[in-house]
Amino acid sequence: MTSYNFHLMFFTYTFQFTACLRSVLLFLLLLALSGCQSPLKNKPVNSGQSVFFSPDRIRTIAVIPLNGANAKRAREMTRELTVQILQLNRFEVVDHYKVATLVEDEGLEGIDLSDTLVKNISNKLKADAILLGEITSFQEPESPYPILRKSPLIALSLRIVTSDPTEPKTIWSLNDTFDSKDRQVKQYVSRSERGKLAKDPSFLIHIVAKEIAKTFSF
Repeated sequence: MTSYNFHLMFFTYTFQFTACLRSVLLFLLLLALSGCQSPLKNKPVNSGQSVFFSPDRIRTIAVIPLNGANAKRAREMTRELTVQILQLNRFEVVDHYKVATLVEDEGLEGIDLSDTLVKNISNKLKADAILLGEITSFQEPESPYPILRKSPLIALSLRIVTSDPTEPKTIWSLNDTFDSKDRQVKQYVSRSERGKLAKDPSFLIHIVAKEIAKTFSF
């Protein structure tokens, strides 16, 4: 082997080794950077409390049936909210039958009830506060074919009103949308449950009600 060929082979191998080393170092750098990224957090619930909020005065809540174009899902969400509030072991919830009867008798509808109606409801149900609202949007999967199926989505507008004898006040409100394909919404459940979340509207309702109830832990 001539000296020229030897040097040519040496530089070729050196170049290949350097290129390979750079690739390895780049891979390790990318791996390190991905490990430094903050884990994705749960979607925060867009709710808030007013300056009039006095948690010590609230012991009993009446959950008024939610309104919404999709009556079936509105009933589901009403039931789930009731269950999740009870599981906080913080409040008593007025029997849903009593609430439903009063709503039917009074012909109540919508979330903008007058002060007089709020007082009447609270007095008749012996509640310290009432939770009312509506499902402003609900997206059903609809198609049985996965490629055409939409992800379940629910949007809500809720509020809690006190039974103040002089002037009922909104002490808590929520206006939010929960899309099952949202990465932060997926963080509410384990990886094994995300497939169910993407296709089961009832499961989404259950999870959303649970997250909403957490904001009542005053």
